Amino acid sequence: MNVVDLLLQQASSRPEALAVRHGDEVLGYGALGRRVCSVAAGLANAGVARGDVLALCLDDPLDHLVASLAVAHRGATVVSVPRTLPDALRGRLLALTRAGRALADDGRRTGADLGGLPVLAWSMLERSPPSMTPEPAREVADRPWIYVTGSGSTGRPKIMPVTHRQQCLRSRLGPSWLPYGAQDVLCSMVSMHFYSAKQRCLEAMAIGAGIFLDTPGRVDLRREVAEGEVTVIHAMVCHIETLLRRLPAEATGAFARLQALMVGGSTVSMALRDEIRRRLTPRIHVFYGTNESHTATLTRLDEVHRTSGGVGRPFPGIRIEVVDERGQPVPAGVDGRVRIASPMVIDGYLGDEEANRKAFAEGWFYPGDIGHLTADGQLVHRGRMDDMMIVGGVNLHPAEIEQCLRRHPGVADALATPLRHRVLQDVPVALVVPEAGTHPSAHELVAHVRAALGRHALHDVIWVDRIPRSEQGKVQREALEAVLERHDWAHEGGRAQGARRHWSRPRQLQTRFEIEFAPPIAPATNRLDAWMALLGEDAPLGTRPSEGCEDADTARYWLQQVLRLARLFLQLVRVPVFDVFELIDCAPVDEHRRRWRAAFLCPGPEFVSATACMEVVGIAFRIAQLAQGADPGSPQDRERVFVAIGDELLQPHGKLMPAGKSTLEVLRAAYRLDIPFRPLGRGVYQLGWGSRARRIERSTTDGDSVFGMRWTHDKWMASELLRAAGLPAPVNRLVMTAEEARAAARSLGYPVVVKPVDRDRGEGVSVDVGDDEGVARAYTTARECSPGKRVLVERQAPGVCHRIFVAAGRLLYAVRRLPAGVYGNGRTSIGGLVDAECARRMGLPPWKRAPLCALDDSALEMLARQGLGPEDVPGAGRFVALRRIETTASGGVDEEVTHALHPENVRAAIAAARLFGLEVAGVDMISPDITAPWHANGAILNEVNFAPLLGGGEISRRYVEEYLFRLVDGRGRIPVEVFVGGAAAWEAAAARWRTLLQAGMAAVLSSDVRTLGGDGQPFGLAVDGLHARVRALTLRAEVGALVLVVQTLELLRTGIPLDRVDRVVVIDGDIRTAGSPARQAADAEVAGLIALCRAWDASGTAS
Repeated sequence: MNVVDLLLQQASSRPEALAVRHGDEVLGYGALGRRVCSVAAGLANAGVARGDVLALCLDDPLDHLVASLAVAHRGATVVSVPRTLPDALRGRLLALTRAGRALADDGRRTGADLGGLPVLAWSMLERSPPSMTPEPAREVADRPWIYVTGSGSTGRPKIMPVTHRQQCLRSRLGPSWLPYGAQDVLCSMVSMHFYSAKQRCLEAMAIGAGIFLDTPGRVDLRREVAEGEVTVIHAMVCHIETLLRRLPAEATGAFARLQALMVGGSTVSMALRDEIRRRLTPRIHVFYGTNESHTATLTRLDEVHRTSGGVGRPFPGIRIEVVDERGQPVPAGVDGRVRIASPMVIDGYLGDEEANRKAFAEGWFYPGDIGHLTADGQLVHRGRMDDMMIVGGVNLHPAEIEQCLRRHPGVADALATPLRHRVLQDVPVALVVPEAGTHPSAHELVAHVRAALGRHALHDVIWVDRIPRSEQGKVQREALEAVLERHDWAHEGGRAQGARRHWSRPRQLQTRFEIEFAPPIAPATNRLDAWMALLGEDAPLGTRPSEGCEDADTARYWLQQVLRLARLFLQLVRVPVFDVFELIDCAPVDEHRRRWRAAFLCPGPEFVSATACMEVVGIAFRIAQLAQGADPGSPQDRERVFVAIGDELLQPHGKLMPAGKSTLEVLRAAYRLDIPFRPLGRGVYQLGWGSRARRIERSTTDGDSVFGMRWTHDKWMASELLRAAGLPAPVNRLVMTAEEARAAARSLGYPVVVKPVDRDRGEGVSVDVGDDEGVARAYTTARECSPGKRVLVERQAPGVCHRIFVAAGRLLYAVRRLPAGVYGNGRTSIGGLVDAECARRMGLPPWKRAPLCALDDSALEMLARQGLGPEDVPGAGRFVALRRIETTASGGVDEEVTHALHPENVRAAIAAARLFGLEVAGVDMISPDITAPWHANGAILNEVNFAPLLGGGEISRRYVEEYLFRLVDGRGRIPVEVFVGGAAAWEAAAARWRTLLQAGMAAVLSSDVRTLGGDGQPFGLAVDGLHARVRALTLRAEVGALVLVVQTLELLRTGIPLDRVDRVVVIDGDIRTAGSPARQAADAEVAGLIALCRAWDASGTAS
């Protein structure tokens, strides 16, 4: 056995098939095999024998690949030595591997460069007489063909011997998981000096695919992809981030023709996946693996965006477990140490017993990664154990911060690192290299990261010229420590004098509550964490505890878990509470410490009453008590907890807020984008303030026409309007009796669709109706569903339904709406796939479950239409439909086609939305090929939908923020400035107000008793007090800026009326009490008011 056999087998069976393209040189498998054998013969003539170790110092990727295979052909071992490797590290590498010779470019290396090794000139070997018939390779199955080098964080290299047997197993595993075939051409963006590039090439050879070798360091392959020279790309996260920065800002679908983009090498955030889908290609696959163990998982196209951090399921022959510190498997959803076992794992590191003891034990390899397995067996990769930061009890991985920073236009590169703190554990800071020509502030970047990752995510920024990394991209820890020391960071829990703090503030108004409770004696912490993950709670554990209450005692931990659960429960009943509950005090009531009293702040008093909030907190206590005694891995225990949540929470409180399904996701995205919002009643919310405010209800806006709403609810009227406007409308007949329905069907021609005029979500719709008897049955079904007893008979259009979501006159996204079904994996029968999918869905909470679709008569009939039965095994990636169309009752599967739509189809959908007067519309197009224009294949605009569901699925949720960017200008915020004091504060505020008016702003000046409008005249308001006036003014569209004067203690009683303001100026302490008769406030009261107002200042520069 020899790795070169992978090449020689293709050279024998497919000699003319494309093997390698490099510049102007194109080699078939036969020619490549002969070249490798010729160089191997030259090596033999030079005395290279089995067991030798050769250092490869070749920069050209084709030369490097040929030389690597030639050395392996001889039974010798390859070790790559890049020219950029530091001298000390190069010397240590050569000594550890006991390299005897070097193979180098002519004139590029000397023996002195390589520790005195004898150097073989590449040109001499390259000129060896060509081999007419490739010779068999040496039999060296259990000898290393390559020493893979991995630079540890300290700069000490790890040497990984990969044997020929292990490599052949790795490469021949490819057909079971690679997302491409023999007809494709692979390009790896990774330098050939690194093992992963060689590995990808050997996998391509194993299946007979072509290989495109490019100039090292080049990432922009748009021309090659567009012309079909490259159909598959393998890249690391750093390559993709570099490419995205270099693309024009408006570029989308840059790799639209790509068959597959495989990305890995570090944590691939969901935001990065979304950006890849939007700007490069939707055909992204995220992989996970190590040099020690080989690639172990890969996401399918239908799941890459489904699970945050998901990297797919293990391949055949690979076992993955997640275990605790004792080596015991942890429940699904609980983070732990990842371990891998397979015949492809190396036997150990070369000459490093200490590293071997840490990484290899009892047949398992421990890569040092943390993650968890989902209920359906997918691995979620959370990052490296040695990189993980613990911030106030919250686990935070640097990769999340770094990827968020790199998405900022002012950041060229970033590195997040913890500063150890005796109280806060880790304080996250970031080294940042600014993009040329930009000048972002540290405050701006901190706010950018916190808006995406939460208040705990980043505390400060250090500006540097470059990030200290090794050639392999690993952080050089010693150099990093030197950078931190130069910036005077104190690692004993403090920081440099004068360095600015960026502590977070609540982003939603809060109400204080007090509670008394009895915590369990020994809460099952791992079990509670598992339940939180299963239920979908994502709030960090730890809620900004006050000084003096830092101990992680049982009572505190228990209460934090309960408050996390209460936050989730409020969201389940559609209350838009997204800030965490803030624990401000926690102390024992009695000397036995059995009962505790705590005070906490609950966000969102405008959304939910104090009574309802405390009822939900009480439910959270009871459910937490139940959950800690239940096993989240047990189906019976899961259902018991789910039923309890339904009985105690969802049934009695399910309509606490009358919000549609889309509303909570829109508000969640608004929270992330720092757009303020408030309820207006009956499910309507205002986003933003004053002149920048918009109103929404579900996905609809204040820009949607009431006429459009009426037309969309009448399919007959809608089709008539589309037809009158020259748009591709359905051909249909309105019928009132079964006889009229039969006559209409005969006139239109079978097959037909029969549906109610005034129902949505596929209710009462019959398709593929092929005869008079079927029409009669379908008519009865449709009429029974129709409130107005009106039925349409429609000529059935060819193709599949596609939902085209239009927002603000532009395409937002589009999906192909497939019926309920399953995807094949090439191993499991359809019956087994359906059972597994049903089991997966039953493991989810009821509010996260899609409708179950068993193998009933309808499913069996649909299988028969596809020529399949329950025992058939569909190929990997094949979709098997179990229903004819997608409906609310049976569910369905969405596949994104945003970047595949033909421009004519987009224009038709936008025209339909405008015709109906809708700012937001879901336009359904039935088309056999959405990439072709509608007029070329008989596609129709089947329906125009008012208030289309937004954020209901993973694909849709990715576009909610873009929806808001289009809808709300400037994040909905108008300038708000506050002046504190007596008469002098009013004069200072009035001067500022006049300045704003002169600048053309519609500014309003207000105290608690008087308000002046933009025309300088009194602004009449039928409310009293500053709090009520501010809340009223933010509802008025004529208000473009606010200048507020705080002259009483009112805000100490009412709380602040807005989440933050732009500037606070304290003029003096001349403050009155609120109400009548008023008196001069006491010094302590004034100090409290000033502190409250200064905390209100978003800039942190209150004067």
